Amino acid sequence: IKLAGGIFHTHHHLADGRLEILVAAATRMGLPPAQLSRLFDCETAEDVLKYLCEIDTADGSEWVTRIYGYLTERIDNRSQTYIYSQSQQSVSVGSVVFDRQRRVIATSATGRTFLTQLC
Repeated sequence: IKLAGGIFHTHHHLADGRLEILVAAATRMGLPPAQLSRLFDCETAEDVLKYLCEIDTADGSEWVTRIYGYLTERIDNRSQTYIYSQSQQSVSVGSVVFDRQRRVIATSATGRTFLTQLC
């Protein structure tokens, strides 16, 4: 999540911002204001995911897929830009985002391509 926000020094004592990045992504993807307000009350990124899963279960809206799919694409783009800025090397980056139980939440298009090439 930090990578999607352009935070590449990811150790917690250097920077966090995960909740803010998640709320910004949810805003960008059109999550209704009442639900956005509830995201601000979450204490952890895991709580945000849990809440979005609850919404999806209740109404089949697929917010988890939309929001985390958007984040994986941002991770790919920002990572490629960052790598180029540090090395002048163009690379393809693919992302897979997991929850705390190591279950896949979302995979970017490039990440899916890389994974299918492995099999």
